[in-house]
Amino acid sequence: MAKSVVIVGPSGVGKSASMRNLDPATTFLINVNGKDLPFRSKGFVKTTNPKEGNIFTTDNAATIFKAMHFISENRPEIKRIVVDDAQYASANDFMRKISVKGFEKFNEIGQNIWMMGNILSSLRDDLIVYYLMHEEATIDSFGNKRLKVKTIGKLIDEKVTFEGMFTTVLWADAKMENSQMKRVFITQTDGTTTAKSPMEMFSEMEIPNDLAIVDATVREYYEIN
Repeated sequence: MAKSVVIVGPSGVGKSASMRNLDPATTFLINVNGKDLPFRSKGFVKTTNPKEGNIFTTDNAATIFKAMHFISENRPEIKRIVVDDAQYASANDFMRKISVKGFEKFNEIGQNIWMMGNILSSLRDDLIVYYLMHEEATIDSFGNKRLKVKTIGKLIDEKVTFEGMFTTVLWADAKMENSQMKRVFITQTDGTTTAKSPMEMFSEMEIPNDLAIVDATVREYYEIN
C-alpha cells in the first residue's frame, strides 16, 4: 500500500514550487491543470503516455487513476507521484456537466474524490503520492471559521470527508519575516485548519516548504526504501 501526503493552501503560497528539489528521475508529475512549473525544471519531460517522461497532463479522473496504476506496476524507478492542483479533476468535470440536471453528476464526482484515497491500497509499498490542493473556508458547528480542502459543494462533503482518508495533511502558508517572504508547511492544526501528521513524524509545527524534505521524513518514519 502506498503512502500519501496532502498539501493544502491558497494559490501563490508555493505548493507547486515545493517540488523544486525532488529528483526528476524518480518523480512522476500528473499536471491536472496543465500549468507551467514555477521553477527551473531541467529533467522534467512532458509526455502523452505514462510509459515515458515524467510530466503527464490530464484532468480526467479515470485517466489519472489509470496512470497511477501503470506507474506502480511498470515503472519501478518512480518513487513518488505528485498530482498537482488535484481538485481541478473534480472542478473541471463539474463545469463540463454544469448543464446536466439532477444529483447523479455529484455522485460521480464524489466517487472520484473518494478514489483518491482508496487507490493507495492498490499501489506498491515504496510509492508516496502527493496531492496538492486548494483550500476553502467553512464555518463549523460552533460558528468558527475553519479552512479545509476545496471540494464541490456540501453534497460531496456529506458523502466524503476528504482529509479523513489521509494520515498526513500539511498546510502551505506564506508570511513576511524580516522583510522577506517565508514559505512553510504547517504540520499540525492550530484549530483553524485540518492540518495533521503522525506523532513524532515532524519535530516542529512549521517546516520548510520543500517536498524533498517531506519525502525523506515520511520514508524514514515508515521505513520505506
